[in-house]
Amino acid sequence: MLGDWNAKVGREEIYQGVIGKHSMHVNANNNGQRLVDFAAARNMVVSSTCFPHKEIHKHTWRSPDGKTYNQIDHILIDRRNASSMLGVKSCRGASSDSDHYLVRGKYRCKIAYNKYQPNRTRRFHVDALREASMASRFQQQLEDEFGKPGDEQVAKGESHTEEDWNQLKGAIIEAAEQTIGYQPKPDGRGWFDDECHRALEEKNAAYKKWIDRPTRTKRLE
Repeated sequence: MLGDWNAKVGREEIYQGVIGKHSMHVNANNNGQRLVDFAAARNMVVSSTCFPHKEIHKHTWRSPDGKTYNQIDHILIDRRNASSMLGVKSCRGASSDSDHYLVRGKYRCKIAYNKYQPNRTRRFHVDALREASMASRFQQQLEDEFGKPGDEQVAKGESHTEEDWNQLKGAIIEAAEQTIGYQPKPDGRGWFDDECHRALEEKNAAYKKWIDRPTRTKRLE
């Protein structure tokens, strides 16, 4: 679970096991105590307080005057998976159009590796048959496939229908592979065009200009 909890989590020893020793704040506020109680009741850990970072990487919110910083955005994880969380820190450079900084967590998923890969059904590019030339090629190829002599004679009796179907299916698949081929994998990134790239670059440049602007605090530093 992650989000803006408006909770200052402290470093109280009575909460050890639910919180870490690297919170930005020494004492928890009312929302912080409620968050710790919530995590303890559900056997969770406030992982954003468990990693030693510089103070600048613990800030998640900055006041409009640029003088007050708080760590009020947190990531909670189930205790049995707490060791899979490798790090939590704030990213000041990310443009989020908010007075909150982006909080990034690094998670290592521990799962068993399964070598079995299910066979995925590949679809033929049937839309190509709308062209008259392609439809003619497919028909000619299909006739050639049906014209090939069988390697085995079709057995009489109950297996006659099954043998005929397998022969028909094989001829259609072979003709389709030779002519129309398989449907190409769709590209889900087609909507993000050059105009989107330019808008994103302009937005990032404006945000960088804003955080690098000369302020009284920077001049004093």
